[in-house]
Amino acid sequence: MTEGRGRTVIASVTISLDGCSAGPGDDLTGMTEHAGSPETMAWFTGVYRNVTTALMGRTNYEGFHGYWPPVARDPASSPRGRDLAVWLDEVEKVVFSRTLTEATWSNARIAEREPAEEVRALKAAEGRDIMVVNSASIIHALLRADLVDEMRLTLVPLIWGGGLRIFPDGIPRTEWALASSASLPGGTLGLQYRRTR
Repeated sequence: MTEGRGRTVIASVTISLDGCSAGPGDDLTGMTEHAGSPETMAWFTGVYRNVTTALMGRTNYEGFHGYWPPVARDPASSPRGRDLAVWLDEVEKVVFSRTLTEATWSNARIAEREPAEEVRALKAAEGRDIMVVNSASIIHALLRADLVDEMRLTLVPLIWGGGLRIFPDGIPRTEWALASSASLPGGTLGLQYRRTR
């Protein structure tokens, strides 16, 4: 298991069949189409339900901040989309960036430490689960530091043939057990793995 005790650290990410969270040139074509179905949104609700701290890189933070707050206030939004938007507004958000100096979204702050140091401190603090929201660089750092307890993968039927790999060479060997799975529209799979050792 991961070092120390305390809060569960979840890596949540949408990946292609060849293990990438984005294609060459940060291409996301095809990802959002698969990840945005009502059934996939319902599966993701189970991912974030017990999370009180979300970890984001700059790109995801800026993209989410630009998109989700209006959804929380739009009565025409789907109930699940609105619930996710409200959760994103309210959850503690820790943003890792070398260029941002402030985070203006509610309950957001810029991390003062590297991901592994920040997560060690968060694990020792009060709260429920900690989740990395689709940020490959943070997931890489936490896997290298042996700090990931659970993985929630939304696996889409797409092969890019290159791009941003979630599991790069050089991360330590670890073993995982499948805790749950869901068959989602368009051939997408929701996979939950828990660390065994």
